[in-house]
Amino acid sequence: MTKSETRALNHPASTPGRHLAARLWKSVESSPIRNAAGYVASVSLNYRDITGHKRLQNQLQQAEQRMDDVLATLREVVCSCKADTFEVIYMNPAVERVTGYPVEAFRADPLLWMKIVHPADRDLVSSGLLALKQKDAVEIEYRVVRHDGEIRTIQNSAHLVRDEQGAPLRIDGIVTDVTERKRAQERITYLSQYDTLTGLPNRSLFHDRLELAVARARRRGEILGVLLVNLDRFKTVNESLGREAGDKLLSEVASRLKTSLHEVDTIARVGGNDYAVLVEGTKTADDVTAVAEKLMQILASPCNVEGHEVFISASIGVGMCSNGDCVAGPLLEHAEIAMSRAKQDGGGGYQLYQDEPITLRGKRFTIETHLRRALEIGELAIHYQPKAILGTGAIAGAEALVRWNNLQLGEISPAQFIPIAEETGLIVPIGKWVLREACRQARFWCERGYRLPVAVNLSARQFRKSDVAGMISAALSDSGLDPALLEIEITESTAMTHPEQAAITLNKLRELGVRLALDDFGTGHSSLAYLKRFPLDKLKIDQSFVRDINTD
Repeated sequence: MTKSETRALNHPASTPGRHLAARLWKSVESSPIRNAAGYVASVSLNYRDITGHKRLQNQLQQAEQRMDDVLATLREVVCSCKADTFEVIYMNPAVERVTGYPVEAFRADPLLWMKIVHPADRDLVSSGLLALKQKDAVEIEYRVVRHDGEIRTIQNSAHLVRDEQGAPLRIDGIVTDVTERKRAQERITYLSQYDTLTGLPNRSLFHDRLELAVARARRRGEILGVLLVNLDRFKTVNESLGREAGDKLLSEVASRLKTSLHEVDTIARVGGNDYAVLVEGTKTADDVTAVAEKLMQILASPCNVEGHEVFISASIGVGMCSNGDCVAGPLLEHAEIAMSRAKQDGGGGYQLYQDEPITLRGKRFTIETHLRRALEIGELAIHYQPKAILGTGAIAGAEALVRWNNLQLGEISPAQFIPIAEETGLIVPIGKWVLREACRQARFWCERGYRLPVAVNLSARQFRKSDVAGMISAALSDSGLDPALLEIEITESTAMTHPEQAAITLNKLRELGVRLALDDFGTGHSSLAYLKRFPLDKLKIDQSFVRDINTD
């Protein structure tokens, strides 16, 4: 018996009244009919109408073609390969857009896909194939090297198809190029953790690294240091040269910090002109302060900003902890307090945080609240420290020192309330009161025959006020004190913060007839040229230079 298919074209429709042509498909089965001698005497033909079957077959072929057309337009790679040899069963043209290789290249070399996997990710892909045999479905992300050498990141979702006996039959997969999405995610992560101007870690990332550093310091028994660096007079650069110049200065400072410190030290930009440095792996406190001193040296040389030579300095606060005492929050707070104190001293130096007494720790707000009323209710007092001539012991003058005894907190050290007064601006009314009281006291001594000069300290805030000369003149006038008996003291750092303006102000005070003294001399960066221009009567050498004069 033989079978064949035939078709009749334009066969007239059998339905009466219809004249449309129809395409019919027939299946013909032929069987020979033999006679008694065994010869084929006739043939039996059996016709069967298979038109419906052929139409369905054509529809399936058309559907497959449409599916191929759809897959050809996809950006994702759709592929299927044999599970054992990786021989390509199907792969859409998107593979060339993703890898740079045409479909024919993968058909010719079934292992080509493994060959284009980035060398650093091949172990990851191998592990994914092992997992596929166990789980029947995996999704992994890895890199491939395109034909042109470009590296792309792809996401591969693979599914293992098994036969009826459970043996691996083929692997179906969808490959998506996620390079741009990956870059966008990395950019978002970068923007959330790094400063776009300087490229340094931002405050958020610095806090994360600080927490990790604290844990390491506890485990290793090391000292951990945090330095907060605030650029002095940065506002002047912005106002004088423009914001763009200010941004260039910030970038220059960041570059100096990155190239000058150890790689293990984290450097971050945590504010407008504020930087933070995390110092790890040190054994002594001197190792941390040495970093602060190095920072001062790094920032000492001038910066060239848009053709202008800009000299900068910084106020640096140093906080430290060791072993089990390390806690991130307080450590950062200590550095902020120390930096604020360095700023109040006129800048251009660093301050190491000093622990406050346990009874006052954490009560800065309470101290501030009471201090605001201290002048009003008469809790402040002035003590006069005598100045003696060493040769004769005769009293040659006195220095006015403010003291505070609070009814609730008791006697509070100037080392505790003066920094708070500086931070809050209360130092201005307090300093004005001290000046007037000291002038009255000196006048009182004169009236009783004791012509003793009195020295009064001016804070950086007071000295920089435009009416400082008027304030001193008013105090002298109200008290009737001879200006020659009033000595005004400022610190070296206060004078050198704005030396040009300081020289102008000091000359105005000299015109009043008062005497002028520079305190803490030797601790800052005084220029001898400026000292020559300052109309000073006295330099007070810092005690660190004379403390051991009897033994060293």
